[in-house]
Amino acid sequence: MKKRVLFLSDSLGCGGSEQSLVSLLTTLDYSKIDVDLWLCSRGGVFETYLPKEVNIVDFDPKVTSKIRYRFAQTLYSVDLRWKAKKKHAAEMLWNRIGKYLSPMEKEYDVAISFQQGFPTFYLATKVKAMKKASRVNIDMLEAHYDQTFCSKFYDVMDSVIVISDALKEQMLNTNFVTDKRKLLTVYNVFSVEFIRKMACENVFTDKYDGLRIVTTGRLVQQKGYDLAVQAAEILKNKGINFRWYFVGEGEKREELETMIATKQLQDYVILLGMKSNPYPYMKHCDIYVQTSLFEGFGRTVTEAKILKCPIISTNFPSVYDQIVDGVNGLIVEMKAESIAERILYLIENTQVKETLIKNLSKEEFLTSQTESKKIMDFILQ
Repeated sequence: MKKRVLFLSDSLGCGGSEQSLVSLLTTLDYSKIDVDLWLCSRGGVFETYLPKEVNIVDFDPKVTSKIRYRFAQTLYSVDLRWKAKKKHAAEMLWNRIGKYLSPMEKEYDVAISFQQGFPTFYLATKVKAMKKASRVNIDMLEAHYDQTFCSKFYDVMDSVIVISDALKEQMLNTNFVTDKRKLLTVYNVFSVEFIRKMACENVFTDKYDGLRIVTTGRLVQQKGYDLAVQAAEILKNKGINFRWYFVGEGEKREELETMIATKQLQDYVILLGMKSNPYPYMKHCDIYVQTSLFEGFGRTVTEAKILKCPIISTNFPSVYDQIVDGVNGLIVEMKAESIAERILYLIENTQVKETLIKNLSKEEFLTSQTESKKIMDFILQ
């Protein structure tokens, strides 16, 4: 008899966690499992890539009191305005509405939350399943999650899945998970063939023949785009002919637009917005730059590696799980000057750039086999 499995996610929008989930779902053995996918919100760009075997379950909150639920939503809006810098939004939301949500009616053999925050809180308290797991894909401390608040939800889980060794080390040294034996490292799943196939599109159709730099990711504080803009100003002042493309969308767009205009970088820094297929921009760039302040793993770094892009990344801890400085990429301090200096270094040292590309060409990416097996083993055991 097939196992009944539920995955939970905020959405299938344009993000690393969402993309990893879709990649994983394309690798599972559906002769042994029936899969439901619970989504808080619909319409994400990656929904079209889901396997036909996956049944989407919309978040349709059945509440104990509609009046109290609506009032709680209003209070949450107030919390966002006054407590945003002190508490994580997902914790504030759950504090307000969690008590009014009724449990899901359907029962499962296994349920896996693919994100921290609301999907994890919901899984822990509103889903009936014989086994439960929750995936952590970010630096919980940097994201301002509260250890005491979260631990009561993670303690319900049979496993807590982390996506890098650096993230596991952090979780071992915090109180998010009381029983450290529950921690299981499962790396992001990457479909190499899919990424390389998607990257074949020609997106740079203009006649510009200068340096092209690309950075992909949500326009949020975590991604450090302000450092990229500052680095772009340094390159401009040194007379470098370049265009730096930001692929992504987010709450920092207006702030970044102001920075770009103030520094008169409109001809150098281009905000492309969200792209359902960012890979052609990565493949056809001269340098891929990651300016993140923190990452659970850094999925876009791996994607750039798969596409054999010369990579410059800031030194967030988990980047060392992927990049050996000077071998398959360059790692720099989280300073605009350091980022600009390393870009100049690659421009001036073509042999170094060629060596990075050569070394990337030798790397193997087997997560679609190894990490998918870990998830199937958890489900079937």
